[in-house]
Amino acid sequence: MQVWGRAQLDRQSLVLNVGGGVVGDLGGFCAATFKRGLDFMQVPTTLLAMTDASIGGKLGVDFQGIKQYWRFPATCRRAHRPCFYLKTLPQRELRSGMAEGYKHALIGAPPLWDFWQTKNG
Repeated sequence: MQVWGRAQLDRQSLVLNVGGGVVGDLGGFCAATFKRGLDFMQVPTTLLAMTDASIGGKLGVDFQGIKQYWRFPATCRRAHRPCFYLKTLPQRELRSGMAEGYKHALIGAPPLWDFWQTKNG
């Protein structure tokens, strides 16, 4: 993402972040802080980013081993979750994303957790 030089971004610009959670957080952080905030759109390419990082109202950047050292409240204008990216992921990445989905269901969506329990009996 180029925000300096020839890009000539202004307050009407839309920043498009295509990638995993780190890309979404860093791109969103840059968009939210550049010129007091630009609109941005998240396009997560991993299941973990689809279930967690592309949703919500905070952006964070790790620094010197400290997680979410710099945090900034911002909400993306839109999140698009193209599922065709999931076919490119290794099993480990899919399991990681599903674990995050289970966690969110346990914490805040009991009907979803109940649905998964009956399906996986």
